[in-house]
Amino acid sequence: MKIGMMNNPATALKREIEYAKTNEFDFIDLTLEPPGACPHSLNLDAIIRRLERAKIDVVGHTAWFLPLDFPFEQIRRCAVSEVITHLDILKAFGAGKVTIHFRFSHPHRLLPRKTLLDGWKKTVDELLGHCTKTRTVLMIENGFHSEIQLEILDVLMDEFRELAFHLDVGHANLNTEMNQTPVLLKHFGDRLKHVHLSDNVGGTGDLHLPLGAGKIRWKEILNHLKSSGYDDTVTLEIFSPERQYLLTSRELLRDWWGSLPPP
Repeated sequence: MKIGMMNNPATALKREIEYAKTNEFDFIDLTLEPPGACPHSLNLDAIIRRLERAKIDVVGHTAWFLPLDFPFEQIRRCAVSEVITHLDILKAFGAGKVTIHFRFSHPHRLLPRKTLLDGWKKTVDELLGHCTKTRTVLMIENGFHSEIQLEILDVLMDEFRELAFHLDVGHANLNTEMNQTPVLLKHFGDRLKHVHLSDNVGGTGDLHLPLGAGKIRWKEILNHLKSSGYDDTVTLEIFSPERQYLLTSRELLRDWWGSLPPP
């Protein structure tokens, strides 16, 4: 397992790269979000040089709030165009795999299922076409739990064999009484390429707490993950003001993972 950290978009990206290097994370999960990492205001050459000096690997992450499923076609196309810009920048930064997010950016209850699905199919098809040219793995990350999310992800994974899955355990704990990680692994475990870990207390609050600070049963969840055979990149998506909590979460993760039986 490789353990990385996500840059906090509230902080200047160059500082986050240095923090990841100094604290010996295996990679940085580099999210292109304002204000600290807005793709249109970064000095890209300077960031490339800084990453090269740090000798740190990069996993790419596009802004979670881009409306890739928007029912107004012009807005959806603009969001796709923005993501393509992010894909090119992240490729230049050295990212071999990049995340997009499954989320509803509009009142989806008013739209027929087919409309939702058709929008996502167009988006994924267009982005995969670009990723094929740049030899980038495109991953889709689960959002807060919903039955229609699982239905649409099932169809997308069946139709687009190049599309990979990104499991966010914190999201799998929201809008549900039971963490949905086992369900998501059952459906998409064979396509899993990346994992996000953070804690929360359920409900609808994506709190990004340190591991053990919320209500997620981490040994149980990690046992499901390890039993699936997964042993690749895992990001601690923790944004506590006191960074020691991030480092403590890494130590807890290593201890818990090491205590579990092999798959």
